[in-house]
Amino acid sequence: MKLTTAAVPDGASDELRRGLNLTLSDERHADLRSRRLESSTGADDVGAGGANDAVATAVPHAVYVAGPADLRSVDYLDRARLKAIRYFVMSPSSDLGAGGVPSAIAEVAVDATTGRASAFSRLNRGRFVEATWRAMQVAERLDEAGSAEVRLFEVPALYFNALWLHRANGPDQLIPLAEESPGLEPFVPYTEAEVRRGLLHDSELASDAGGQAPAADDFPV
Repeated sequence: MKLTTAAVPDGASDELRRGLNLTLSDERHADLRSRRLESSTGADDVGAGGANDAVATAVPHAVYVAGPADLRSVDYLDRARLKAIRYFVMSPSSDLGAGGVPSAIAEVAVDATTGRASAFSRLNRGRFVEATWRAMQVAERLDEAGSAEVRLFEVPALYFNALWLHRANGPDQLIPLAEESPGLEPFVPYTEAEVRRGLLHDSELASDAGGQAPAADDFPV
């Protein structure tokens, strides 16, 4: 399947640049700093320090969030709210064309009302990075006609994260990123209805336990 990326919100590139400049000045992230990189995957070079230094980012994808109450509707994906835009970040050793994996994900918050980027949120270097990239590879291998926009769908109260394949015409699909919901295997494409059934079951279990569903944003890092 052909995958497309999100339109970058106004101000996102500037916020990304400012955020990475500050974050990558920390020596803990020195491995992400490099000379200007070239990539065939639509990567951009974002300044990260000196005049000749840069960090390569690629595949901007919008992040949408929903709550358990939204799952009561069969069109819960339409009710999901835009939260952020994320970018894969590559280290100098990342060779995506040779099966490499991005080293991090950078997130820029987006105002759901205006659609404009509001601030750099964070740099994620946990297992979520590899899981997202793996799900994207699964999507690329789907033997289906047409194209789909890559998004991320989250239900934080149920600790659920999935790659969302949004089609302008045709049914959407979701690829869970972790074994967190009953009946939903990670890295397997599901229809919107199939995911809803699994998440409703998960939500009912949390309710039976006194509403103590795990509240988290992405994976622990």
